[in-house]
Amino acid sequence: MRNKQSKKAYSTMFAMSILFPILFIILVVLGLDDQPMAIKNQVQENVPRPEVVHTEKINDKPKFNAKQRRAVGFLQSALNHFENQKWPLVVEECEKAIAADPEMVFGHALMGNALNVMMQWEQAADSWRKATELDPTSFEFYYHLGFALSQMAQDQVNNQKKHAIGKEAIESFETYLKLVDNEPEATQEQMSLAHASLAAMYKLNKMAEKQELALSHFEAAAALDSNNELAFFNLGLMYAEKYEKRGIDSDLELAIHSLEKAVQLNPTNTKYKAVLDALVGHSSPAELMAAMQQL
Repeated sequence: MRNKQSKKAYSTMFAMSILFPILFIILVVLGLDDQPMAIKNQVQENVPRPEVVHTEKINDKPKFNAKQRRAVGFLQSALNHFENQKWPLVVEECEKAIAADPEMVFGHALMGNALNVMMQWEQAADSWRKATELDPTSFEFYYHLGFALSQMAQDQVNNQKKHAIGKEAIESFETYLKLVDNEPEATQEQMSLAHASLAAMYKLNKMAEKQELALSHFEAAAALDSNNELAFFNLGLMYAEKYEKRGIDSDLELAIHSLEKAVQLNPTNTKYKAVLDALVGHSSPAELMAAMQQL
């Protein structure tokens, strides 16, 4: 499992992926002619062309009602706080935007981003869930919903709640992978993390019928991103389990290779090294059990 620091860094990294599309929407609504040239240039360099986001061209100056313009004003303030990483203030301004216009999908999405960074998983899941309801075609929204839910599931002590939340996380990641197929804007790193997260949820929910599928998702994650240490570590564990059951040498070779890759990617992770050492006979069964209990 990720520690709190790495979870926050991971959340922050993907929170930035939605910043420029939202900024573009805001500038279109408020009118580019009123914005500083530096911001105009930044928008032109970092977001799709206007017709990708709206069917109306900027020069047509579409009319927006007072409710929408009021909501966008709050979103603009939220973005200023977002750029300065003042996450509670982002949430506060997004709440105002949503109160002004509950259908403002980017208000829910931006708030979900901030809540993910703050590791407030339940509230973040609520925001992303609403975003998917308002725009069920956005693969990004399902990805972030799945991430928030997967963190919630891992934190649950009650097995029934863990299973229920894990099931929703699985559905979110499965929907993401369906929507992202042949999607040019999706990054390989994000798809890798989605595959690995889905496989982890199959294992967390102890879905026996999905274990082979979990293995294929971890393999897909490793193929998409050669730096995904969690994918390689879990591949090592799963191939080690197969070796114990079947005694086939190729399973052992794959387990060792995957664990060696995980150790190479993160040599300071003592759990990776302990499992690898146990697998190649450099540590005792008791040491392996101690390492496994910390996973």
